[in-house]
Amino acid sequence: MHKVGLLLLAIIIIAGFSVFFLLAPLWNKTIVLKKDIEREELKLQQIQRTRAQMAHFMQELAEMNDEYKRLESMLPEKSEMPLLLKAVSDIGQEQGLEFLLFKPAKEINKDLVVEIPVDLNLKGAYPQVGIFFDRLRQYHRIINIKQIDFGTYDEKTGRINVRCQLTTYRIQTSLPLPVPPGKAEQKK
Repeated sequence: MHKVGLLLLAIIIIAGFSVFFLLAPLWNKTIVLKKDIEREELKLQQIQRTRAQMAHFMQELAEMNDEYKRLESMLPEKSEMPLLLKAVSDIGQEQGLEFLLFKPAKEINKDLVVEIPVDLNLKGAYPQVGIFFDRLRQYHRIINIKQIDFGTYDEKTGRINVRCQLTTYRIQTSLPLPVPPGKAEQKK
């Protein structure tokens, strides 16, 4: 019986060592794999948040693109400028205004647009001038009225001299290319 007990003890010790040396690495590997799974789940959650943000940004980009196209339609191209200036002249003539000066000035390049100032000197009744400015305000292209100077009023005719500057804009057709940092230093 003593031999059987020793044999049983030997079997238990061998089984214990086998379990320890065979299952312990598996146990450690299981712990490492669980940590890897947790890290990958965090990465997946971050990717899902990023995808949701990307969808939001894509929606914003589409809205901005639509707004850009809408605003772009308000800015004439270079080929449309004579038609725009004629439209301004026609609006004034419809109101019975007399143009004393209608002179486009030198264009001013800005970042994305070109400003086109037009010096204007006209004569007409005060209500006609007001209606003219209001019609310009309602025009489908952007036209700013600057430097309004109401001059002399002729009581006999009921007409007033008005000097102002209209500014309209067109899209910059050729944007300046950025100069690489090394090239800028060479030009000096």
